[in-house]
Amino acid sequence: VYEVCLQYMASSQDLVVRLTAASALKAAVSDFAFYPPSYSPYLDVTMQLLYTLLREVEECESRVKILEVVNSIIDGCGKQIVDFVDPLIGWLPGLWGVATDHAMLQSQLLTTARKLSRCLGLWVSSCTASLILFLNTSSLRTQR
Repeated sequence: VYEVCLQYMASSQDLVVRLTAASALKAAVSDFAFYPPSYSPYLDVTMQLLYTLLREVEECESRVKILEVVNSIIDGCGKQIVDFVDPLIGWLPGLWGVATDHAMLQSQLLTTARKLSRCLGLWVSSCTASLILFLNTSSLRTQR
């Protein structure tokens, strides 16, 4: 199932097909029978494909849906996501800049940051500063 979803998420596919495949992947990862160790070989390519999708879509609703997939993966995989934290945190500020007039996207970005910090705890000090900087920046922009 994972391989098929990832195959259809490849950039050679139509955008609608890719978004649908990402939604199908979210359903697979959110399934009761999901077993994180069996998914770990797919994490790297999954995160790359999701980031590519985030960069290519223009609609905020599509970005929200993609972040929902990311959040499902964080929930499902837990600490296995540790190798992908730095790139994930790197996405957040750029996406926040795009989200200035889109409360749903801002909410989803904050949810992603919260899930990352909760999932990883304080033991991942290398990304703690980046996450704090993002949260501080996002809260300052929200207050304006």
